[in-house]
Amino acid sequence: MNQEQAVTMIQADIPLFIWGDPGGGKTQWARGLANAAGFDRGAHANLQTGRVVSWHFHTETLAQCDASDIGGIPRDNGDYIVRKPLKWLHDLCVEPGLLFLDEAPLAPRMNLAASLRLICEREAGDEKLHPETRVLAAGNSSAFTGVDLMPQVANRFAHTEFDEIVTLTQWVEGMLTGFPPIRVAPLPETWQSRILTHRALVASFVAKMPTEAFRTPKEAVELGRAWPSRRTWDLAARASAACEAAGIRDDALAISSLVGTGPALMYVGWRARQDLPDIEEVLANATTWPLPEEEDRLFVILTACAAAAVAKHDLQKWAQSWILVGRAAKMKKPDLATISARVLVAHPPPGGKTPKVAEELIPILRASAETQRPPI
Repeated sequence: MNQEQAVTMIQADIPLFIWGDPGGGKTQWARGLANAAGFDRGAHANLQTGRVVSWHFHTETLAQCDASDIGGIPRDNGDYIVRKPLKWLHDLCVEPGLLFLDEAPLAPRMNLAASLRLICEREAGDEKLHPETRVLAAGNSSAFTGVDLMPQVANRFAHTEFDEIVTLTQWVEGMLTGFPPIRVAPLPETWQSRILTHRALVASFVAKMPTEAFRTPKEAVELGRAWPSRRTWDLAARASAACEAAGIRDDALAISSLVGTGPALMYVGWRARQDLPDIEEVLANATTWPLPEEEDRLFVILTACAAAAVAKHDLQKWAQSWILVGRAAKMKKPDLATISARVLVAHPPPGGKTPKVAEELIPILRASAETQRPPI
């Protein structure tokens, strides 16, 4: 994973774990990223919207604190007991910032366990981190520390080697001519509209090959890095959406940083074989575009069209997506049509009324639900 991909992952709110030898420059790179992205204290532009806000950067070494420092210290609120975070965590709750967890593998297990909610649910005691606060962590491999990262912690991060972010050639040039500031190209404001399409792809792949998609490593070292779970596959869809929005054509490294190299390459290869059409073209020709008979391709196309219609709040695209759903149901694919229909029903655009095709689908969808209902 190169520097551009790493910065994209952080912008997309995917926690990133950087592995490297002691003295490699991980902490300095994190601070450089903070300065470039406006995470240091002072007035800077929001990394995604350009809005001027106050950011800050904090480094915390989990081995040097108590579990209660992370999970919150009990305090009497008068009526009940609340868990109050320390000031550095409180600051990250009330304003955007970059939290850098250094030397994480060396932390006591109780501290790592306390950090799980902080990393994933973004909760600090009884407070929540600011929605624009990002999490970055770093550590040395077990060859230096003698311990591996807990699987529960590892599975909450994307993983990369620092030597891939800053190569030896870049370091040598920096030593000779000075290290250039890290470039942060903000993601488009609409990048999240692409997530549902990539979730559809991931879901179709996992449904097709569940034993390959969820092959959990047996070795402790591998469990302390990237491996496939429902959480990391969901993050992989988010990573693919961010890479696409950032103009990064090859997202294989970003995906493998979350689910591991084997599952990532298998997924990327499967995705390439789907030969998916331009979704905008499909929507524009909803009544005539030839729908595929293959269920996995049809599933991805239907959900991608529904996602595009919902994300853009476009009444015309919403109606066109309904036409595709109706055609799929009449192809005796009601189970696939049901998923997209639910998305469209739940997110109508302004002025959107349930079209006639949706009313015609109700008996078909109800019959599909009855056949899928488990016996009592």
